[in-house]
Amino acid sequence: MNTALKLITLTVIFGIGSVAHGQAIGSGTLLNGSISSIFTDPISESPGNNSFVYSIDNNLLNGVPAVLNPIPFTAVAGASAFSWGTAASHDDDTSALWFHPGNFSDLALETSFEIGRLYYRNGTIASGTGASQVDLSLLLTFSSPLLTNPTQAINSTLMMINTLNSSNSTTSADIVKLGSPTNPLNFTDAENRNYFLELTFQVDQNATDGSLSDFDKFRVLEGETGQAVMVGRVTVAPVPEPGGALLIAAAGMVLLLRRRYAA
Repeated sequence: MNTALKLITLTVIFGIGSVAHGQAIGSGTLLNGSISSIFTDPISESPGNNSFVYSIDNNLLNGVPAVLNPIPFTAVAGASAFSWGTAASHDDDTSALWFHPGNFSDLALETSFEIGRLYYRNGTIASGTGASQVDLSLLLTFSSPLLTNPTQAINSTLMMINTLNSSNSTTSADIVKLGSPTNPLNFTDAENRNYFLELTFQVDQNATDGSLSDFDKFRVLEGETGQAVMVGRVTVAPVPEPGGALLIAAAGMVLLLRRRYAA
């Protein structure tokens, strides 16, 4: 490698490290706001299946729909419900999800907070009447005057993974999975940084009977009802300095020159 090529290489390697790391909007700035939600666009386990039966109620303040009874949940303003499937027998329940959104206050960036509580009833339903996914649309309204576009719409797809029932209750558990754990936010601060909302599940194994969970999966045993806290975290991404694009272009030149010298 000649001297000129070495110089370009060193500039790229060390120059990329010169990035303005994202900081909080202000050292003392705290975010406040509210959250609302609706279920939309359910899809059957077998797309186009005529036996797919579902019900959506995005205003549980008016009472719990009959299809969700019995339901271990108090209907409150802003709560939403989605139920699906045909009960396998008279003694069985349909499957259902319902979501109770929360509020947040005095929230610092990069700090976890409760988006809301997701309840899942793993009903015993007839084969072919299951759902494969439904969208949980979240509307986050931030009250900080330092942000442009303080109202943010997040569309989080919940994917239902239905398992065959067997003598093993754990492997027979059905799963709700987050389709998009990381979601871009389109507001910016005065320094034009990029923001993201990270979503995860948090389950208290001791308090919730029949629930198993990973950060992006919420499991409930057959015939049981469980709940998980949907946790959010607003993160800020670093913004490259003005010369960042040139450095990336220089990196491309290095690769091109290497290929030429190798030839």
